[in-house]
Amino acid sequence: MTLVKWKPFVPVFSDFPSVQSMLEEAEKMFDDVFSILPSVTRQTFSQTWAPAFDWIETDDAYILYMDVPGMKKKDVEIRVDRGFLTISGTRELPENDEKVTYLCQERWSGQFQRTISLPDSVDVDHIKAEMKNGVLKVVLPKRAEAKPRNISIQ
Repeated sequence: MTLVKWKPFVPVFSDFPSVQSMLEEAEKMFDDVFSILPSVTRQTFSQTWAPAFDWIETDDAYILYMDVPGMKKKDVEIRVDRGFLTISGTRELPENDEKVTYLCQERWSGQFQRTISLPDSVDVDHIKAEMKNGVLKVVLPKRAEAKPRNISIQ
């Protein structure tokens, strides 16, 4: 067995006078990379686009609201299979004009897919969906036996 002499903790950032200088160095590095590759945006290196959604429960149903701005009904597919709800689609942005230089490009585009595990109480035969003003609304009604009810005392 080899004995190793104990060394007290040495901060990883000891070479930098402050965290701020480390952040400045990282920003310079990214600026250098993007100046070399002008056709590449920061979005290329970031995660895949996934629309945000809210999932709520009422006495009668579960309701999902998903933000899909700029998309049409034909661009979105909703599928229920084996207790999972899958919403997928493609959002296309206009083609880039070669004469245009983007100063900032933050809008997401491309394919997405969100899958949600459904509670057993969902009546999958009566699910309804609608899209209005860039918001997809999916209503997943509860089966009658799953709805809360008052019981009168005899």
